[in-house]
Amino acid sequence: MTKTAPLCRVTLPAVSLPQALWRWLGPRTFADSEATRRSRLLWLMLVMGVVLSLVGAIAAFFDPHNDVRVTVVFYGVLLSWLGGVHAIARHGRVALGAWIFSTFYWLMTAFVTLKFGGMQGQFASVFASAP
Repeated sequence: MTKTAPLCRVTLPAVSLPQALWRWLGPRTFADSEATRRSRLLWLMLVMGVVLSLVGAIAAFFDPHNDVRVTVVFYGVLLSWLGGVHAIARHGRVALGAWIFSTFYWLMTAFVTLKFGGMQGQFASVFASAP
């Protein structure tokens, strides 16, 4: 029996899947060490934003007073915005990404405060003044 060549040859990349995901999802490195530091700092804030958003979404799904549609839309917009900021930073515009990140959180805080009953309690005022 002779061995025949396969019809389609698939070559796998030299990196593993976790390494490839890290290259895509991780912070970008630059030739300038200060730009790399800023990129990593923004990436860390984005990761914490995603983690807090997921915790908030999970908690909101278990609250019987919340509408599921509002929760999905709110956290969907929030996670999409964080992904957009990450994409901007990956393309080398770290300062622009940082400005968009902080401006969005201030606007989101103002919107949620106005839309859902204002400041009620001492912990809400800490949340609004923390960013």
